[in-house]
Amino acid sequence: MADGSPFAGLTLAPPAAEVGIELAEREPTAKLVLRGDAADPAFVAAVEESLGLALPRAIGQGAEAGGVAVLCRGPDEWLVLGAGRLADGMVVTDVSAAWALLHLSGERAREVLAKGCALDLEVLASGHGRETQLGPVHVIVRRCDAGFDLMFRRSHARAAWAWLVDAAGEYGLRWTPS
Repeated sequence: MADGSPFAGLTLAPPAAEVGIELAEREPTAKLVLRGDAADPAFVAAVEESLGLALPRAIGQGAEAGGVAVLCRGPDEWLVLGAGRLADGMVVTDVSAAWALLHLSGERAREVLAKGCALDLEVLASGHGRETQLGPVHVIVRRCDAGFDLMFRRSHARAAWAWLVDAAGEYGLRWTPS
């Protein structure tokens, strides 16, 4: 993992109005890119046994169990968050240090994202996600029971944070760094 948070030193004054939006930095977690053939039963069985969950097959579909989340990014690619151990011989790239993770929540979180995101977030099911543009940066948006996890390339993290602060300001924003 890269040293230090890309959000280090970023602060906000307490909101003047009632807090309607929460923006929090997520603790660093393992982020792995897994590649393989979803049509190969041996590959699918090995992944499912290693992770303890069913491998999602449709792009944007996700699965979560036991502190591990998997998001299908393509016909042969998955993003694994919080991975414990994967079976030997799997093609895996550790991208943990390359991505920053924020969590956006509150009753108007979807409205904040809609200001700069073309996705129909209304139909995005919990645990599922998509890659898109959010304001000036590329993002992976993953719906959670209590809001949205947002993954940005580490080099874009401060631009993403600034955009989110601006977009959420009218709703009363509370920022929680890790």
